[in-house]
Amino acid sequence: MKPTSKLEQDVLTITMNLEKKFPELSKYIMEMPAKISEKNKDSIKIKNLTNYYKSLVRLLEHYLNKQVSEKNE
Repeated sequence: MKPTSKLEQDVLTITMNLEKKFPELSKYIMEMPAKISEKNKDSIKIKNLTNYYKSLVRLLEHYLNKQVSEKNE
């Protein structure tokens, strides 16, 4: 499992790249609220960051696949 700082950096990097290279996707990028309790707050943060990062990757993959399929039509 990645440390929190690495996950935060990964999220920041992909978000910046999406906004720079694909500004049309920025409307789909929103912060997900995190429910943090005193117990296991680090593991919840890691889980939320991981899920958010994966959702950004899926968004980009879906967009790129759509672009490719539209070009092939």
